[in-house]
Amino acid sequence: HSPSVMVRAEPGGRAVGGKSAGDIVRTDARTVGGDKAGWVRLRDEKFSGAVGWMLLNGSKLGLGVLLEPVGQAAAREIRRYRIVASPHANVCERPHGPPIGQRAYGRVVRCDLEVDGWARLQADFYKPGCKEPVEGWLEVAVV
Repeated sequence: HSPSVMVRAEPGGRAVGGKSAGDIVRTDARTVGGDKAGWVRLRDEKFSGAVGWMLLNGSKLGLGVLLEPVGQAAAREIRRYRIVASPHANVCERPHGPPIGQRAYGRVVRCDLEVDGWARLQADFYKPGCKEPVEGWLEVAVV
């Protein structure tokens, strides 16, 4: 998008800065909504003391595509982790949330998003008594 894209304090929030067309931004989180309506959180950068968020696609606002992946591999990066907690690791509904399941020691899991030391699993989980699936998150440690 040219000449710049706004950076906001939160998705849909107040403007705290901007990025010029052609700038490469590093992100560490993405909201639900995908390429058509999602927002990304900027990594390693603050704007007026606030975390920065940028809209991926402003078509609904008449702005068109605002951000695109630098490479297709970057957009679809999947990481795999082996469970090293024994006898299992708790799967939580959200980072720091209540446990909703477990994954056994030695099992390999696929993750499609990492946020602040937590990884979102590529699997559906069901809370007891609920028919709708929820996300599953594991706390990860780099060793």
